[in-house]
Amino acid sequence: MKFSLHRATAADAPALSRLAADSFEQTFTGTCTDADMTGYLADTYNEAAFRKLLQDDAVFILLGADENGNPAGYAQWKTDAPPFAFSGKKAVELQRLYVLKDYYGTGLAHLLMDAYEEHAFAQDADTLWLGVWEYNHRAQAFYRKRGYGPTGHSHPFPIGQTPQTDEWWMKPVEVRRQ
Repeated sequence: MKFSLHRATAADAPALSRLAADSFEQTFTGTCTDADMTGYLADTYNEAAFRKLLQDDAVFILLGADENGNPAGYAQWKTDAPPFAFSGKKAVELQRLYVLKDYYGTGLAHLLMDAYEEHAFAQDADTLWLGVWEYNHRAQAFYRKRGYGPTGHSHPFPIGQTPQTDEWWMKPVEVRRQ
């Protein structure tokens, strides 16, 4: 399957909002109450929220579409992420990487990740980092394959009133994809 990638613009906000909500719901359904999911999706993945993100020059959102132009996945990273004690001086944070389930195993996640890493390298980042849900073993295996590993740090990531925890993973720049 072939995919096209492009940096999202304000014109992509409606499609990006739907894609983000659908992919998040596919990932987290059954991990929280229906009310918490509905509220979180409405608050976080609405068009206005994406329009605001797309105005921030430090936020980069890459949209992936299949050969028919259907949105299939996206990656979002922040180029001015603050470093923390276990990272280097110039960190780039992958904030979101989601692919719709219909596109699992097609290589789209790798294409999005390649673009994130190349962009970070071009920014002279010395550390790439991300948060991954503690029970998303599929994502953890993907990130491990890409050279990322847990830092031993985590942070709460509640969905509404339902507690969730994200683990912080990182990849030093010298660990390039093999």
